[in-house]
Amino acid sequence: MNVFEGINQAILIILAFSTLVGILDFVGFLPHSIRKWLRLNRADEMIETLRELGMDIDQRRRVNKAVNYPKKLTGENIEKSTEKQMKNYIINRSVSVGQNRRIESSYYYDLIGATCDENVAKYFAGALMSYWSEHLIGDHRIESIDFDFVVTPKDGSPILGYEFSKLVKKPFILHEGKSRFLLEGDMREKFDCLKTPDAGKIALIVDDSTTGGTMVCNTIDDLRHYGYQVNVCFVVFEPVLKNARKRIEDKNVKLVSILKTHDAQGKKQKRGETINKSEEKEPEIDSNARESEQVDYEIRNTNY
Repeated sequence: MNVFEGINQAILIILAFSTLVGILDFVGFLPHSIRKWLRLNRADEMIETLRELGMDIDQRRRVNKAVNYPKKLTGENIEKSTEKQMKNYIINRSVSVGQNRRIESSYYYDLIGATCDENVAKYFAGALMSYWSEHLIGDHRIESIDFDFVVTPKDGSPILGYEFSKLVKKPFILHEGKSRFLLEGDMREKFDCLKTPDAGKIALIVDDSTTGGTMVCNTIDDLRHYGYQVNVCFVVFEPVLKNARKRIEDKNVKLVSILKTHDAQGKKQKRGETINKSEEKEPEIDSNARESEQVDYEIRNTNY
């Protein structure tokens, strides 16, 4: 056998193998792992070609994801509407907040209590979904766009998390503060769920707020202990009373909030606003500002 005959023989073997693999894939007899590997390779080649043609693949993925999360509110209306509705659930007096190290604030928004009502929970879940969809594209405030299930601390606002999970059509999981039982290596020691997600899946933490970050940090630690990824904690409002953002982001998790409230003294602070200490004023929130009847009407008539 000369060199050319050897080359021809090798080509025939490769073609025969390729044909066999193609037939097995077509009739469904090819193992799933091999089929997935082959398709991923084809997808990588296609994506590389599209990039060479000048297409922004990441932006295209973001747009495609955003389509799955329809918006009821857009732009600045998300923040304005959320803040307006929150005023209906304000504790407008001195209150101590925090799980481990309590700090006194001149007021607080009780969304944990408010979202025990189904309609209120649905409203704020809709606001969260609108914000997520809005910022998947444009300014890219949502850096990590993928998640496989939603997690909420049981001592937070679980009904809000559940309503959000329904809107985005993802499984919902509750995080327990303490182990329910001893089941070594099984995430159900610390998490309540119908079906255990596969290891390596991505969690999105959703809650009404985070003050000191303890519950969120515990949730992050437990998720990673059982082999899950977590990149984002998503809340309605972020009280700037302690160091929650730093604690959470020190764990390489991005804290995303619709609104920021309070400064270190418990004064009202809007997102992105820098307060001049010499010009601080007490928050002007009175009974007329609550607009209770109008807010209740809007919540009952919001259909997400």
